[in-house]
Amino acid sequence: MSKDLLKPRFKLIADYPGNSQSIGNITIEDATASYFRKFSANFKELQWWQERDESELPKYLKEIQTGEIFKVTRYFIDGRIGVYYTGEIEKRGKWKGSETPFNLWAMTPATEEEYLSSLAQLETAKGSS
Repeated sequence: MSKDLLKPRFKLIADYPGNSQSIGNITIEDATASYFRKFSANFKELQWWQERDESELPKYLKEIQTGEIFKVTRYFIDGRIGVYYTGEIEKRGKWKGSETPFNLWAMTPATEEEYLSSLAQLETAKGSS
């Protein structure tokens, strides 16, 4: 699922001659992404998390800068920036509290396998210290 979330998506934001799509239609394209990017007046490239139902969003996220993987307990995405909340932060010795906001611009989807592997690595690191 996480790889599908990273496929380029483009939203039609302006009409053009010969167009048969409705304004607001979202197209998922790998092969022709460069074509859509040439016509930014007509197509807006969406971030992996933008304009999706919560049911489509991943249960696990990886912080791009650190590589840390977190389990998502719920999402809140406003119009300006994406934010997710997780209750897993405390297990990693960071901030206290049941939910902590994060910027989705700094995250990428992760899998359950990656998450479980990261927890195992944390446990191993705790045991050796």
